Amino acid sequence: MSFSSLLKTFSHKCMRNGNKSLSDRLVKKVLFNIRLQGLSPSKVLTLAVLNTSPVVSVKNVRSRGKTFKVPFPLSPKQQLSKSFDILLKNTDLSSESLTRILLEASNNRGKGVKDKRMIHQLARDNRTFSNYRWF
Repeated sequence: MSFSSLLKTFSHKCMRNGNKSLSDRLVKKVLFNIRLQGLSPSKVLTLAVLNTSPVVSVKNVRSRGKTFKVPFPLSPKQQLSKSFDILLKNTDLSSESLTRILLEASNNRGKGVKDKRMIHQLARDNRTFSNYRWF
């Protein structure tokens, strides 16, 4: 995925209450803050997305009166969306906190990477129920 499309998707995910101009300004401030620290914004954003994108997800499947957590693989588009959700879940949408979260995730540290590892651990723990997948 190219950086421009990644940036566009990130800007759309940051948008709240349909205010796109505010979202674009926020993303520009974040990229400027990353540039001020002497790093490449394209590399930081790409690494942050790659480090926080999960490969599998866990869904609840009801079978025989019981609910099982079944691991499902994610498509690349779903991985990207889930990665942005993980990154934005841990911030209050201010430029400083979003910059900090992106820098931590690009260095393979922080809450976003921890959330990804927790999702993978949950999928690994419930892999015995993978026979309940229907695809």
